[in-house]
Amino acid sequence: MILLTVFSLLFAGNPGSGSLDANVTFCAVGDILLDRGVRNVIAKEGVRYPFEKVADFINTCDLAFCNLECPISSRGDPLDKR
Repeated sequence: MILLTVFSLLFAGNPGSGSLDANVTFCAVGDILLDRGVRNVIAKEGVRYPFEKVADFINTCDLAFCNLECPISSRGDPLDKR
């Protein structure tokens, strides 16, 4: 629902004019997993490490999307699954 609202606001243009007012750039990637072995590398190299080589590209976009494959929470109990 939030994503649809964002797209509605960005692509609505000028009502009644029949044209869009601005260009919007976005990038999208698939699964990003920041746990398992990646967690160890982040602990060693720093939190920015996984994205250092693509940060300049991502920052050229107005919107960036990814599918985060792990929860970010201090609540609940972790599951032991692979």
